[in-house]
Amino acid sequence: AAAGGLLEGARGVVTFDQLDELLLWRDGMSPIGQRSLQQLLEVRLVEHLGSAAKIVITEEDVAKRTAALDDEIRAGGKQGGLEELMREGGVKLEDFRRYLRLSLVHEELTRRALEIPADTEVTPDQQELWLQNQLKERGTQAEEFPWTKGVVVTSGDLTITRDEFAAHIRSETPENEQREACYLLLLERAVRARMPEDRKSTRLNSSHAN
Repeated sequence: AAAGGLLEGARGVVTFDQLDELLLWRDGMSPIGQRSLQQLLEVRLVEHLGSAAKIVITEEDVAKRTAALDDEIRAGGKQGGLEELMREGGVKLEDFRRYLRLSLVHEELTRRALEIPADTEVTPDQQELWLQNQLKERGTQAEEFPWTKGVVVTSGDLTITRDEFAAHIRSETPENEQREACYLLLLERAVRARMPEDRKSTRLNSSHAN
């Protein structure tokens, strides 16, 4: 904002922490937020168990699976292959590579657990069944919203923190929705800045009383 404006200086800045807090309150307990939390828990569990099992996925492994996916997509009629699909879906390369590597870890964990031979395909159903069994055996304990103690959910020795969940919600929120959320935060500040001091005080006292 220009000098002398209602939101001059720091009042016109929205930090990631402030944005995360808004998104957490808006979406944390919604169906979308709870699905996002389940996804985060599953991702972190596969990472955790893969590390404990000392599973190593090489760059060659990632490249080989990437090429196979590209061939499959082209065979399905999309001439631009995997790159075109990622561009259409707004998927960043680093995110794709991370989740592809994670899927390979998940596959190997399932293969070992179910004693599936190396020359036999591990199906998505087998991977899902193994993962859900792991969660069931470990158990999950959800903490009470708004998670003031900093922990959202635990599963065995795995913990999902409030900050981690908030950052994950932001990563899953489209950029246009993030911009809209920032606008609403700034709009609220502008409205508060225009309120007479006595009305501000009354509103603040009322909010504390509630």
